Amino acid sequence: MVTRLDVVEIQVPPLRERHEDILLLASQLAEAFARKEGRSAPEFTLRARQALLGYPWPGNIPELRNAVQRAMILADSPVLDVDALPPRVSDAAREH
Repeated sequence: MVTRLDVVEIQVPPLRERHEDILLLASQLAEAFARKEGRSAPEFTLRARQALLGYPWPGNIPELRNAVQRAMILADSPVLDVDALPPRVSDAAREH
C-alpha cells in the first residue's frame, strides 16, 4: 500500500502574523482542556489577552497550547489572569 502525504501543500503564516487568530485559538484550547478535565471554560482577563496578543509566539500553536494549559493548571479561579501565563508571555503585557 502506497500512501502519499504530500499531495496538497498548504502555507499557513506563523501565529505572530495572525493576531486575529490568537485569542480565538486560546479560547478554543482552553475550552478543550476544560472539557477534558470536566471543568467549565475559563475567561481571560484583559491583561491576559493583552499578553497573549503582545507575545510573538515563536513556537506557534503548540507554544500557545502549552501556555493556556499551564494557565489553567495554575489558576485558582475560572478567570485566567496574566500571572498564570508563562513569564515570557506575561512579560509581553508589561511591555505594552
